[in-house]
Amino acid sequence: QGQFLSMLSNMVQPERILEIGTYTGYSAICLPSGLKENGLLHTVDVNEELGAMVHQYFLAANVSNKIRFHIG
Repeated sequence: QGQFLSMLSNMVQPERILEIGTYTGYSAICLPSGLKENGLLHTVDVNEELGAMVHQYFLAANVSNKIRFHIG
């Protein structure tokens, strides 16, 4: 599924992506590959407890500069 999301993102090359429901952030890590140069992915989740873990995954995948994680 991650490869499919990455392929879609590369085909469309969006400036912005909105993801509802982050959980562990896997799809949020796959989607930025196709973003335009200054593109940004906004991902929203209600579970505050996952925030630190998700942020670490974004850092490890080197995509944290393209993702804004929102709790709410």
